[in-house]
Amino acid sequence: FNDADQDIILYETIHIFESWYFTKVDMVDFLKKVVLFLQKELGFSSHIDVYMNCVFSNNQRNGESQNALIRMLSEIASEENSEIRNTVRNDDRFVVYVDDGLYSGNRAIKDIENLIKTVPFGSTIYAFYFCATSFGIDNVQDKLNLLAKERSVTIKIFRNKIIENQIFTQKDYAAEMCEESYFTIHKCLWPS
Repeated sequence: FNDADQDIILYETIHIFESWYFTKVDMVDFLKKVVLFLQKELGFSSHIDVYMNCVFSNNQRNGESQNALIRMLSEIASEENSEIRNTVRNDDRFVVYVDDGLYSGNRAIKDIENLIKTVPFGSTIYAFYFCATSFGIDNVQDKLNLLAKERSVTIKIFRNKIIENQIFTQKDYAAEMCEESYFTIHKCLWPS
């Protein structure tokens, strides 16, 4: 970078890290919120009921993020004198998929598609992402709903933080112009 630009780049980088760098503590807090949400959503009386009645999938084929999150979740459950399960049984109704990020949705589609094929008919898959792009959520939901419907599986996708990256096109035929831009409700741009 040019010497004249370095200060600006450094300040902007610091700004991005202050808003978008997440620590292990942030991830543990996220996982605790997931368990609390499931407890309320499913009408359980305690976190222990969530651990006993939900399967926490660890089927990510590429990467280590899901393994790390499942290990953290296992530590949280252990602190509460419980443990989590990650093997689906024939009578399981609630399967939980957690991951750190959802970008284009391609990995999620492959992983959750495999999960849909292994869960019992009539199950619900709860997918939780620490951070997700709006395009990724729409992409995953659209592509997986068809397969899920065939097996009477419901998919519910949640995110802790969202990055808006939907592009919309505005055409002005009189001026012969076409302008592509991003919606303006995001804190940063993410390539789609």
